[in-house]
Amino acid sequence: MENNIKIERVDNKNDALECNKLLEKLIQSESKFNNNIDQEFKVNNWFENFYNENTNAIFIAKNNEKIIGYVYVQITSVDDGPMKNKEALIDGLYIEEDYRAQGISKILMNKAEEWAKENGVKYLYVNVLEENSRAVNLYKKLNFNSFEMKLKKEL
Repeated sequence: MENNIKIERVDNKNDALECNKLLEKLIQSESKFNNNIDQEFKVNNWFENFYNENTNAIFIAKNNEKIIGYVYVQITSVDDGPMKNKEALIDGLYIEEDYRAQGISKILMNKAEEWAKENGVKYLYVNVLEENSRAVNLYKKLNFNSFEMKLKKEL
């Protein structure tokens, strides 16, 4: 990985807005694996609405102050819910193409996991499209295991 890469938590609206642009790219890339995803979808008012909430964290990778990737993690369980232990979901991971295969995804995921542990989370989940083998392989390398199966039927 390049020495200029810095990992930090989003703590301002401008960085949150930049993450919206990366989320659009993530949606476009996922449309290759799911024909129900609108490749032209525009993200508006997403990350800037909750980047500073204590049940969410957005970690970004910057190269010379340019955001080149992010991971978004959110605590999904509630204190008065049925789960015995806190759970969190990795709900987005994206790295700009020129920076892939440099270990940035792994560093961002480790940061998200560290944050989750610090917040009392016992179980960390990630949703991934089965045909996205590159992402599936990354998550398996990070010790994620199959847990649930989601079935889909076209009508």
